[in-house]
Amino acid sequence: MTKKPGRPKGSKTAERPTSDELLSRCPVCLTTERVNFNGDEERIEGEGIAPDGHPYTAVILKPTKCSLCGQARYVRRWEYIPK
Repeated sequence: MTKKPGRPKGSKTAERPTSDELLSRCPVCLTTERVNFNGDEERIEGEGIAPDGHPYTAVILKPTKCSLCGQARYVRRWEYIPK
């Protein structure tokens, strides 16, 4: 049985950039728990600056509801696809 070659001894692991993602919260009880998305997402094309300060080319609204208190809500995502 031959062993597959791995990373050479002494070599460093590559640095990886990180990006943060905030989970949506229920506007009533503030939990991040929710049921699975239900229904079709709505896509709104348009350009602007998202709340994180980066550009976006579309806003996506996904219907869901809180799994604790049952409050219906939309999860809003800003998407950027360069042209």
